[in-house]
Amino acid sequence: MTPFLKKVINDIDFNESELKSICFVLPNKRASYEFKKILSKSITKPVFAPKIDSIDSFIKKISGLKEIKKSYLENEMYQLYNQTKKASVDELNYDISVVNAFLKDSSEIEQNLLKVEDVMSELIELNKIRHWGENNSIINSKQNFLKTITGAYKKFKQKLNTQGLGSKGMCYSEAVVNLEHYKKANTNKTFFFIGLNALSKAEEIIIKELIEINSSDIFWDIDSTCFKNSNHSASFHIRKYRKEWSFYSKNKFKWLNNDFDSKKKINIIEAQGDIGQAREVGRILSKVKNYSTGKTAVVLGDENLIRPILQYFPKNLDDNIVDFSVPVKEFGIKHLIFSLLDLKTEKRNFKSIKLINKILCSDVLKKALSNKALEFTRQTLSQKKFSTNTITDKVIYSISRKKWGSSSEILFELNSVLQFLVHKGKLNEFETQELALVLLELKEIEHLNTNGIISISRLKQLINSFIKEISVSYKSKKDSKINFMGLLESRALDFETVILTSVNEGVMPKARSYESLLPYDLKAKHNLQTHNEKDRVYSYHFYRLIQRAKNIFLIYNSQEEGLKKAEKSRFIHQLELEKNRKHKIEYYKSESNFESEEIDTYLEKTPSTLKRIKEISLKGFSPSSLETYIKNPKEYYFQKLLNLKKEKISAGSADHKTIGLIFHETIEALYKPFVGKYLEKNDLKDALLNINKTLKHTFSVNNEMFNSGKNFILFEVIKSALQTLIQNEKKELNKGNKIKIIALEKPIKKELRLNNNTKVFIKGVIDRIDEKNGVIRIIDYKTGLVSSSNLTIQDMTLICKDTLRTKSMQLMCYAWMYYKITKCEKILAGIISFRNLSKGIMRLKIKNSQTDLIDNLSIDSFEKELKGLISEIMDPKINFKDSEA
Repeated sequence: MTPFLKKVINDIDFNESELKSICFVLPNKRASYEFKKILSKSITKPVFAPKIDSIDSFIKKISGLKEIKKSYLENEMYQLYNQTKKASVDELNYDISVVNAFLKDSSEIEQNLLKVEDVMSELIELNKIRHWGENNSIINSKQNFLKTITGAYKKFKQKLNTQGLGSKGMCYSEAVVNLEHYKKANTNKTFFFIGLNALSKAEEIIIKELIEINSSDIFWDIDSTCFKNSNHSASFHIRKYRKEWSFYSKNKFKWLNNDFDSKKKINIIEAQGDIGQAREVGRILSKVKNYSTGKTAVVLGDENLIRPILQYFPKNLDDNIVDFSVPVKEFGIKHLIFSLLDLKTEKRNFKSIKLINKILCSDVLKKALSNKALEFTRQTLSQKKFSTNTITDKVIYSISRKKWGSSSEILFELNSVLQFLVHKGKLNEFETQELALVLLELKEIEHLNTNGIISISRLKQLINSFIKEISVSYKSKKDSKINFMGLLESRALDFETVILTSVNEGVMPKARSYESLLPYDLKAKHNLQTHNEKDRVYSYHFYRLIQRAKNIFLIYNSQEEGLKKAEKSRFIHQLELEKNRKHKIEYYKSESNFESEEIDTYLEKTPSTLKRIKEISLKGFSPSSLETYIKNPKEYYFQKLLNLKKEKISAGSADHKTIGLIFHETIEALYKPFVGKYLEKNDLKDALLNINKTLKHTFSVNNEMFNSGKNFILFEVIKSALQTLIQNEKKELNKGNKIKIIALEKPIKKELRLNNNTKVFIKGVIDRIDEKNGVIRIIDYKTGLVSSSNLTIQDMTLICKDTLRTKSMQLMCYAWMYYKITKCEKILAGIISFRNLSKGIMRLKIKNSQTDLIDNLSIDSFEKELKGLISEIMDPKINFKDSEA
């Protein structure tokens, strides 16, 4: 099967001596490189090379402007805003998230030849209408802030233009302005546009103008299977151009292919987590035989998967046959910087020892520190003095105990840590590249902070803004046989074997992004890209990538994480529904019981540890802490014995724990007036009316913004969930059921005597206790996904061991405590899942039980297992093992 780029070269009728007057424009640099390689093989004599460019680079050359990095754009806006307000920006609640969203939106607006001021003014007016009558200081502040930066945009643009700089949008709009001049200066040029798809307005105008001169042309890569189906999203944009462009009234459309309707073996593979996917990629690569140069591609749906893939790259393959063109955004240095900033600038007590330990034992520092990191941790826990005699000791002291008090000190200490890594020279090639790039960015920030006037909060913004853009690129190998790339890098390229990872909803196509300030309707009005268009773009890339492939491996992640779904992509479902008779689809589930490659995965129980366990036993073991122990005893040690919580890395939105807290607190506030009484329909009607006000209050008391960024979406999601929950309750009343609220967020505690007569306590907080038609219900709210299979006890002897049924263990803990205190014999327990509200209350079920009621025998059986679990925790001979190692 002829590759697309080869087919284009075969079609173009060119004289080799005229190549210098031809300009080829392709989707990206990778496609340009491949095209040049194929073209060079078609040339028989020395000639002047043609121009071969990516579409982005081509348009910027027409504009005459140099695109400025996003971090510099944000800093320029910060400086201009500061001058406009004539005061300290920090004192005026400078909102960097709004600025970044504004800059992203304005760039897209200008790429589509609209005026930023006009669109943003419409947004401001829409916001006025939306919040009419609301006297909210936060909303008013954001509106005023948006007005100010919109008003400053013209001056901002002029300042950049005088320096020959601009955002991507500015470059594109300027290119259209310069187009006539460019055409006059290049009257002898012939232009060929190759393998493009969804075009911005600026790109469309430029291409339509240039293909009308000197036998220029454009080559699309679309399969007839997609093109002839008017409902197929993959061909949406190209169908539109063929229909609307006058060019096709007198020129042939190139091309419709029939390659998708060819023999293909499609393997659909379910893997668990990133590690599972990485191992699966390694397994497939190790089994592929007779690699032909350039005919195998590993395409990463989520480019962050590159690190685990590198870790599990098959040892039987020579890495010299591999070409990595994936820009790796994080090799450990950036994470180290952000962790240090988190440690040194957030208000913390010395229980942040776990974060210190994580930093010192991080991949990059561990190489330089050797055994010093572990030695430091032990000394700190035993409160011994730590020496600073060597450069290594000084670095550990700086990280662990030294105060970084000012922006200048922070920059100095960060540089010292990084220079220490340079001095040790133990990093690999990629870590060294990332380190060098980070040092350059810090030098730029130091230049901005020459007078030391940048506040610490602003410094953190700058470091985050400058450093997060860094990516390490790999040098391409000319004779590479296996190609690693992101989905966008695959444009216009063809491979016989395609291994595609992260083929999940939310990744492919990408989940709806809420980083834009512009609502859907406003985007649609101005023909800006909405999530619908983005989905169509992903659809095109997916189908184009596999249309000429013979062997296709589609790997998706089936492991849930917090609120993140793990559903296979709609594209897999689409392939299944299409049922092409020439496509053989096979299914495979990867193994999840990977062997550990870690060492030192346990912690011994010292006298101080046992003393702490004894203290906890008298205060009470909670069901959630027991769940932690069952899942990972070592994590229990850190969280419960050392009281070291998992560190929250701020990303501008509430984390999973905070979402759960907000959900719980809002339900409690809505139902509190009904405690001690039977629910009535009017009660629930009032609760529905109060959701908005109550939820806003709960967001505020948890220091979370509810009206911007991802939190705005979370607000709406939680509100919808609460409405569904209350509507479900109304349906129960409509059926004639009697429901009495007995207690909400009820603290409960009960003594337990172990087999050796040791007295311990179990304690917890039951989210809701009610009575339905004479039966007591113990209800637990969960924000994560819970399925009914997690709530079926197959074997009571495994309930305190099975990591998949810890939710059942928690419910049995609550039922055991309630039964022991009240002696009530009509108890059932269940969970209401935030992610599975349609199921209502999912009841705990015990195998072979005739009813859902928890009887005396089950209580006694559970107590026996509970005693065994607590005895294990308290046993000095049983170490804390790391089950995740």
